[in-house]
Amino acid sequence: MVGHSLGGMLAVMWAKAHPNTPAVVNVDGHGNRRLSQYVGIEPEDARRRIAAAEGRVRGSLDALAGPLPPPLVEQLLAQQRALAEQFGAPEEMFVESINRTLRREDGGVYLRPSPTGLGREILADAEAFDMFALYPELRCVRFSWWRGLSQILGPTRS
Repeated sequence: MVGHSLGGMLAVMWAKAHPNTPAVVNVDGHGNRRLSQYVGIEPEDARRRIAAAEGRVRGSLDALAGPLPPPLVEQLLAQQRALAEQFGAPEEMFVESINRTLRREDGGVYLRPSPTGLGREILADAEAFDMFALYPELRCVRFSWWRGLSQILGPTRS
């Protein structure tokens, strides 16, 4: 089972609920930021980085809260059409998948769930969840990756 971000958290939860899962990969889905995750960074600098990341997330959510600009909506739909063609899948299926994340109301198009309403609540719940407490309970092979690790350790060499 492989997942990224919220999907990574769900993959770990799935593996716990299904002990016969052979392995789980969680890519950057750890929630609950801990200072101990920032190895080699002074605690005050880690706090500053955490606050900055949270500010960027809030800003992004706020920017997506209002009606989406029509060109953005068309880009999203065009992207889905291109993916369908790339995978040889029915275009309608891909377009419908993006349409399900949109709400059309009063002549505008909005994300669903609202980034400032339920969407923000879902994110807050995910961020508050302590994945590190769950990892030891898994009975399968686990691999977790965090994109910030490369910032701490520097580039890897092969």
